[in-house]
Amino acid sequence: MTMLGLVYCILGVMLCIATFFLARRHPNHISNGFVLELSVIFLLSGVLCLAMTHMGTFPWLKGVFYVLVFIRPVLFAILGFALLANGVIGVRREGLSLTNALPFAWGIMLLFSDYWFLWGPGWGMSGSELYVRIMTFVSMMVSYVPIAVLGVWFSNDICYKSAKAPETEYIIVLGCSILDDGTVTPLLRGRLDAAIAAWERGGRRATIITSGGQGHDEVISESRAMAHYLLLRGVPESSILLEDKSSTTEENLAFSRAIMDARGGAAHCTIATSSYHCLRAAMFARRLGINANCVGGHTAAFFYPAAFFREYIALIMRNRPAVAVFFGLVVVRFVLILMNILPESIFL
Repeated sequence: MTMLGLVYCILGVMLCIATFFLARRHPNHISNGFVLELSVIFLLSGVLCLAMTHMGTFPWLKGVFYVLVFIRPVLFAILGFALLANGVIGVRREGLSLTNALPFAWGIMLLFSDYWFLWGPGWGMSGSELYVRIMTFVSMMVSYVPIAVLGVWFSNDICYKSAKAPETEYIIVLGCSILDDGTVTPLLRGRLDAAIAAWERGGRRATIITSGGQGHDEVISESRAMAHYLLLRGVPESSILLEDKSSTTEENLAFSRAIMDARGGAAHCTIATSSYHCLRAAMFARRLGINANCVGGHTAAFFYPAAFFREYIALIMRNRPAVAVFFGLVVVRFVLILMNILPESIFL
């Protein structure tokens, strides 16, 4: 166990170093968060193995052992109940919808994983061997879903917080729904405020492109509503360009690039969106050949979990092969544990 613990710790440190360099070189890659998450898991598992091996010699390691054993279920329980409460708040404020139901789903998954950890076969549960194995597999798959979500969250956070702010020629504001009277919503206002802040930091020299078409239930285009807000905030009309044909994030960026190309192109631009949306916007920009960094606008705390889970689903739908590999490895690990080839771990 000592050797296994040392191997886990070494792997954890190496992955931490790898995350640092990857984030500096490629801050817009979805893999950054998963590498960081793996480094933390390996480090915790390594310290747990070392504590189990040497707590007879050093009694104080018993406290470390029990903290590490129960840190996951405690965190999962806190987060699970918090997400259930968040779901209730979201439904009360915005009504019942699939988006607002997502925090409920994740909260239930976290609490189910905790239930199986505390009252599963390792803690005296009775039942047929087949039932126990099936439920253990289900619990493992369920617990890896929130772990995958956390990986994407880490990736988005790295993208959002490590973005550099070089000299930029254009600022593209990604649109979203507007109010019935044609004014911007608080969510869209946060994106516009982030764009204005970037524009002011750059000496007010950049051109702001407001990107968003007109939905069937909107009185004006999102682009024009955003332009009105910018004018009220003191941005001159000469610094604003409208892109009013797009209806998706990818179209926002593709049509905005066409505008930039028609004006001679841009060496660099900034994308202003909501904080939870930075990673996906940056990935689209990279695929379209746009050299850009992202700035994130404020998102209401009650809305953030539901919005981010929706982003997670959109991201995995765009990266299905990687997701299949990830959960395929989970299945392989479970099979290896059943065959007693791979030792069980609290974190892995």
